[in-house]
Amino acid sequence: MAGIIFRTVMGNAKAIVERLTSVANSFFIPLFFLSVGLQTPLHLSILGLLPLVGLVLVVLFLPRLLLIPFLMWRGHSFRLSSAGSMLLMAPLTLLITTAELGRSAGILSARNGAAMILTATLSALVFPVIGKRLLPTEERRAEPVGEQTAPV
Repeated sequence: MAGIIFRTVMGNAKAIVERLTSVANSFFIPLFFLSVGLQTPLHLSILGLLPLVGLVLVVLFLPRLLLIPFLMWRGHSFRLSSAGSMLLMAPLTLLITTAELGRSAGILSARNGAAMILTATLSALVFPVIGKRLLPTEERRAEPVGEQTAPV
């Protein structure tokens, strides 16, 4: 409602909206993630959460595997398709927001919320590194398919 009133009073306030968006993205969103991190129960055993974290990682990974044949069908190599799939495995903001909303609504227990946050953290750290290692380098792109270079 406040947005409608603001728009009516200010007219086309594109500059103000851009500034407000900038403030929201640079100030409020990091505060949200900071508050979620501060509220995450660290007293829970990480070793006890590992089976649940592994299950959530598998659930996240399976749909990304379906992307590989599609990308290969579109003409990309298996390596590039796998790299793209790995780079999509870092849904940090989505998992943390889901965990916090579920915890706030009472749908997720503290244990499940902590497992989702740990999963988000691990997936944001591990999968981009794997994806980056799978991406073809300049040397591999220049090398003709089927030819191997002799070791020096």
